[in-house]
Amino acid sequence: ILLVAASAVLLFSIGQRLVSPAAGLVAALLFVVNPSTVFYSITIMSDILFIFLLVLATYLLFFSPPRPSRGGRIRRSFSEGGYAALAAGTALGAATLVRPIAMFLPLVFAAFLVLQERRVLTPKKLMIVIVALFVGYGAIILPWAVRNRQGSGVWSLSSIGSFNFFHYNVPQWLSYRDNVSTETVRAS
Repeated sequence: ILLVAASAVLLFSIGQRLVSPAAGLVAALLFVVNPSTVFYSITIMSDILFIFLLVLATYLLFFSPPRPSRGGRIRRSFSEGGYAALAAGTALGAATLVRPIAMFLPLVFAAFLVLQERRVLTPKKLMIVIVALFVGYGAIILPWAVRNRQGSGVWSLSSIGSFNFFHYNVPQWLSYRDNVSTETVRAS
């Protein structure tokens, strides 16, 4: 329930910055009263954690406000957003550990960064921000990939793709090819 509330606050802030405070409020309320959000918030599953991490990464990378410096001047340190990109990469890495489908999201976020910030940041600063995103992502993902390499001999984040392929897709194809039931194929 706390992650739903935190996600709603982040969605409100994103909607407020994109459109208006009213739009942010509507987005947050629709998220909170969505039946699937209510259901998954009271069950122990990975959906709400994944949503929170994804919304957090989006907020950090694209909508986090710059911090005022000691002199009162507003600036973004670490070459205009590197700290936020590092934190966003860490959130994306954690989201990938929760759901491996997120493994390519850093590439999507980097593409959006290039499209959004190319007029604001110099190419050098933009590269620093993108590298910070991938460093944060790698800091979370790399230890898990090393652990999987040591445990199974394969550099991977998850075996769910192989599991689904061999336990669901191949038996379906063999049952179609041999004109037998899927249960018969799985039993053999």
